[in-house]
Amino acid sequence: MSTTSNPIESSAAHRASCRPTKIFKGHTDCVRSVAYFPDGRHVASASDDKTVTFWDVESGRQDGPPLQHDSAVLCIAISPDGRRITSGMYEGGMGVVRLWDADTGRPGREPLECDGGVYCVAFSPSRLQIAVGLQDGFFQVFDISTGESVTGPIKGHTDLVWSVAYSLDGRLLITGSADSSIRVWDSQTGIEVGKPLLGHKDVVSCISIAADGRRIATAGLGIWVWDLETRLQIGDSFSTDRAVFSVAFSPDGRYLISGGPRDNRVCLWDAASFAIQSLVSVFRGHTDVVWCVAYFPDGQHVASTSGDKSVIIWDVGSGRQDGPPLQHASAVLWVAISPDGRRIASGLEGGGLAIWDALTRKVVHEIKGVGVWRLAYSPDGRWIATVLMGPGGAVWLWDADTGGPFREPLESDGFVGCVAFSPDGSRITAGLWDGSFQVIDIATGKSVVGPINGHTETVSSVVYSPDGHLLVTGSLDKSIRVWDSKTGMEVGKPMLGHEDDVYCISISADGRRIASAGLDRTVRVWDLETRLQVGDSFDADGWVDSVAFSPDDRYIVSDNTYDVCLWDTESLPIRGPVSILSLLQHSC
Repeated sequence: MSTTSNPIESSAAHRASCRPTKIFKGHTDCVRSVAYFPDGRHVASASDDKTVTFWDVESGRQDGPPLQHDSAVLCIAISPDGRRITSGMYEGGMGVVRLWDADTGRPGREPLECDGGVYCVAFSPSRLQIAVGLQDGFFQVFDISTGESVTGPIKGHTDLVWSVAYSLDGRLLITGSADSSIRVWDSQTGIEVGKPLLGHKDVVSCISIAADGRRIATAGLGIWVWDLETRLQIGDSFSTDRAVFSVAFSPDGRYLISGGPRDNRVCLWDAASFAIQSLVSVFRGHTDVVWCVAYFPDGQHVASTSGDKSVIIWDVGSGRQDGPPLQHASAVLWVAISPDGRRIASGLEGGGLAIWDALTRKVVHEIKGVGVWRLAYSPDGRWIATVLMGPGGAVWLWDADTGGPFREPLESDGFVGCVAFSPDGSRITAGLWDGSFQVIDIATGKSVVGPINGHTETVSSVVYSPDGHLLVTGSLDKSIRVWDSKTGMEVGKPMLGHEDDVYCISISADGRRIASAGLDRTVRVWDLETRLQVGDSFDADGWVDSVAFSPDDRYIVSDNTYDVCLWDTESLPIRGPVSILSLLQHSC
């Protein structure tokens, strides 16, 4: 039986892991920049004492004589093969970049001169170019052999560029600035790529990319680690009692090394706990907000809807679009996949319901009308239930084969916010705007349970347990509640932890876990029996409208502003099978 870790003890352990492993002392003035050699056994550091000093990581001692300069050394970089060192400084009103032979300690070619102070330098992976960060928000790329500028100067920041780094393939440049932002650029064209990484409250003084190519370490007032693909922070920041001027990953990504002003030390940090584990993939292709996501029964494909008027089908394995998007006349708010995976139903904000052939990607039936807010397939695939946008207390049923109405709308006692079929297909549960829910018998159209009041605000999402005994509701009151589907009696305590509206919930195929998400920009997983959160939240960079377990429960898919995210649940602890009897006993 798994145990739940004590959050206070876990937090203390995390803080302990964020203390320096070693401190290298020897500089006589503040340390401006640090860099690892490719062998991982040596480190170089630059200082206002006009030197670049080399260190043996194992012993913590200086390794050989330092490189002497005529002025304070503001930045250094080591070539990918470890044979050359470049150092940047400000001399005689000009920015100067010097090249050194790492083996002999002798200067290389004539210095490169820039218009303005040089605050950071980086070698390209090819070793043929050097990128330089300048004052006034500019960066520039030089050809080492000719000394000529090949890109820029490019202005994108609003204050001086303190830090620059190349992606492992050399295609991207990442810059950090005194304007508190981190930006990504095409290294050949100088065009900005994607959105900036935001979170620092002050100067971003340095950047380092891990060998896995996915993580970025940045520093200023503290040290932060980011996922380059999602642009999200990983874990908590390392707290430092002084500003940090430079940070670098070790070649194996296990450690971070740092140095800062008012501090003649070099610190070694353990970064192993910041490995990317939960986020598996980000599917990018929509050009407007993603509203809904749904898995196909094969578990290999996902559908997503967007304000860009399309439904995109994604191949989960490759993360790429599978075929052309399904184009619509207006924003698509919702999507549902038939149980056999052969049909796709999409609901439009501008009006109507479209039913598509999943293989040919052609419309089979189109139902004109007012905007569709929510929709669901019946378990046998015969019917589609829709909730229409705007005021109204009805659930409409449509024949999935003909596209015609099944019967008169099922009337409820309030405005409907969400809908779900029972596993046997005989009932529909509607979540209402006033915080109640109601269960309706499809054959008779009569209410058989409720309305049941339990939430204090709109019921935004509802799901059945796989055996049909339980109903789970999520609400804008930030809570998730569990109910006996036959009696409407609440079962056990609510799941609490969201800091804002809960927009969506999903239940795993084994009936043991609940995934929830909403306005607080998190995806959370809960143990249905204990009602406790399982593991840490998955952090998104925008509110989340839709979430779904994969058919094998291995993954969770969610929207994330313009993107679709795939999260790995394998590392989350799981209790034994849920006992419905025990759940009912707990509520007594």
